[in-house]
Amino acid sequence: MIGKGGPAHHPILGGVLSPVDRTIEVFCGLLMVLAVTLLVGHDVVAGREGVYALLRAALGGNLAWGFIDGVLYLMSQRYERGRQARLVAAVRDARDEGAIRNALDHVLNREMVAAMTAAEASSVFSTLFLLADRLVPVPPRLTRRDLVGALGCFCLCFGCALPAVLPFTLFDEPVVALRVSNAVSLASLFALGVVWATVIGARRLLTGFGLLLLGAALVGLQIAFGG
Repeated sequence: MIGKGGPAHHPILGGVLSPVDRTIEVFCGLLMVLAVTLLVGHDVVAGREGVYALLRAALGGNLAWGFIDGVLYLMSQRYERGRQARLVAAVRDARDEGAIRNALDHVLNREMVAAMTAAEASSVFSTLFLLADRLVPVPPRLTRRDLVGALGCFCLCFGCALPAVLPFTLFDEPVVALRVSNAVSLASLFALGVVWATVIGARRLLTGFGLLLLGAALVGLQIAFGG
């Protein structure tokens, strides 16, 4: 929402994707390229043509999924715009205690609202009501920032595939390149887990290995069910 004094600035550097958004995009992209290299890896025995087929499958899969994620991001942003408008309307229209608590549920943690006394809920709502009266809902149309966010989703999903396909351009032996590629993907999952641990305040090594094992398990499940 935008106040009458001007637009609010997004707290995330770059103004678009949150740490969760970025982590999910990279995680999904790594799973995609790892699954493709494992599923189509037998094609490398066909020599250079097999390698080309694998590269097309790996890059093409992440290219397509990056585009899909970008579209899903735009859909999510459009939903959030409508949600903000509905929230302002709910706050302005609330009259009894039930409606007040329902409005607070959309703003605060539901368990926190349930623990409030009637006086506390009324006090918090009074502040929220005054704030809502000064806010102008963001127009429902998509903005340039949304398009930048969608592009960011695409670049993260597609870009994380590049290190995994690089070994096929560096090693003459396709089987060696495949093993190095798989190792790069798994190492990337571990590194992503370490980065994620700093965001959520968890133990780095444990989270890194946990995300690596989770990624390997999900790829194994994907392969077991036919890709």
